[in-house]
Amino acid sequence: MSTVEFFKDPNLWFSIISATLAVIALFQTKSQIQISNRQQLFDRRLDKYILLKDLLALYSKNRNLISKKSDICEMVDFQFSCLTNNSTLESMNQAMSTPLEQDVQNVFLTKCEQLEKAAIEIELIWVNDSAKIMSQFIRQYKDLLMAMYKQQISLNHLEKDNKKSPMLLEVFQKRAKESAEEIGLFSAINDLDSTFEEILNTNAERRLINSIRLDGGKYDKT
Repeated sequence: MSTVEFFKDPNLWFSIISATLAVIALFQTKSQIQISNRQQLFDRRLDKYILLKDLLALYSKNRNLISKKSDICEMVDFQFSCLTNNSTLESMNQAMSTPLEQDVQNVFLTKCEQLEKAAIEIELIWVNDSAKIMSQFIRQYKDLLMAMYKQQISLNHLEKDNKKSPMLLEVFQKRAKESAEEIGLFSAINDLDSTFEEILNTNAERRLINSIRLDGGKYDKT
């Protein structure tokens, strides 16, 4: 078959056109997958940022309440309700009223697990220093809630003891403070507040916002 006849062969052109369309379809599929992946990443980042924003706002608003350690070791239910005053965490509030009730405890622990998972996911979907500090903030927020929960249980026991055998106010306060120290309530407050200060000083929230994008740009390494 001559070269001219070869190129006049309709089967050849059909094969060339089919191969070309297949290549185009492959590139289109790849492009669609990339767009879909970027959209999914955007959605995951946005979801976690909203959680972060809520927690940062709650802590900022109630920071002074939490810092009064002489008060919080004797009464944690009000401060706890302030730190969980949003749609994501509000179901945890009942843990202060009946902390050892099984259903209530399950809700509390489930919410703590969700916060821990969110902290882990943040470090996976963002690869920068801002993500690390934000992940740390959420984890320490969870740790503080758990310490407050344990302190409430301790206070309930103290109140029962007080009813059976009334104790001086100074004795009650001393035992409440000792319990808070043993549980790690004060250290949990200090750790969270230190991380919050770092977030403010490094402008970490703004850096994280800047990396929530659909254009597939490079991660902010700063």
